[in-house]
Amino acid sequence: MLEIQSTIERRLYEKGASLVGFADLSELRAEVPHSLTYGISIAVALNQSVVARIVRGPTREYLEEYRRVNGLLNNLAAYAASTLEENGYKAYAIKSTVSSIDKELPETLRTPLPHKTVATRAGFGWIGKNALLVTKQYGSAVRLASVLTDAELDTGCPANESRCGDCTECVDVCPVHAPSGRKWNV
Repeated sequence: MLEIQSTIERRLYEKGASLVGFADLSELRAEVPHSLTYGISIAVALNQSVVARIVRGPTREYLEEYRRVNGLLNNLAAYAASTLEENGYKAYAIKSTVSSIDKELPETLRTPLPHKTVATRAGFGWIGKNALLVTKQYGSAVRLASVLTDAELDTGCPANESRCGDCTECVDVCPVHAPSGRKWNV
């Protein structure tokens, strides 16, 4: 198994991934679509110069970057899923942005399994007071995609609590004052 895992990881980096991690999702069995108990988390860092120019809210340049990164992530997830399937495993790629409307709460958007959950289980980082994944390498300036599988992967060390401490920088600098400032734990 480790050979296919190594191949997938190497190829994802070659194709443009910024972070690749593997997660044990068995504790989340009820939440995981198709009862697949392992996940691959794929992150692509946003262009820092584009992010730095966001002062009063998203810009057209940010929208273009967002679309570019989402397209790349969707291709990376499709590659990983197809490679697993070609090797006899079940795999389900969750695109970078997928939402459906809850019929009972139409304003609520849902995904099959939050990418942030797979990423924290893979050890990428924690959920910040801004409700975004915070990574050591890129902060919150990443977009995510996930692949669920039945392939037994060598997994990372999951994050179970926030490392934000008393920091409120994300809350203080947000141009639209969106972050709640609440500390996360699993």
